[in-house]
Amino acid sequence: MTLDELESCEHPKQITKTCRELVKFLYPDVNQRSTMSISSMSKEQVNAIREYARLAHPNQSQTSNFILNNAIGNIFSSERHKQKKENETKKKHELKHVEQQEEKIFRFFFFMQMCLSLYIYHMEIVYFAHICSM
Repeated sequence: MTLDELESCEHPKQITKTCRELVKFLYPDVNQRSTMSISSMSKEQVNAIREYARLAHPNQSQTSNFILNNAIGNIFSSERHKQKKENETKKKHELKHVEQQEEKIFRFFFFMQMCLSLYIYHMEIVYFAHICSM
């Protein structure tokens, strides 16, 4: 990571946002982030993120490790939540599509049943007319 890249992750006011930006830079793939947690990062990475954030925000350097770790972990849980919501939305759309297909099939069979009933009724009239003409 270059100095320019490191500085581009700095939030102007909030130490926790700097931590989150650093995690996003280190793990740019949202799919990868959605499968991770802070415990899957190396302790050295977590320490480096916290220490750099404290250097970048000297007025917030007393922020506890707990708060900074929470900010780091929130990136991972946020991505998991987004993916879960996307999957739920996708499943709802798929279910709606299946329900629409079932409705079409039901209407088709109902229509075919009505046609068959009309045909049978017509055949009964023809048969009755044939009997009456004898």
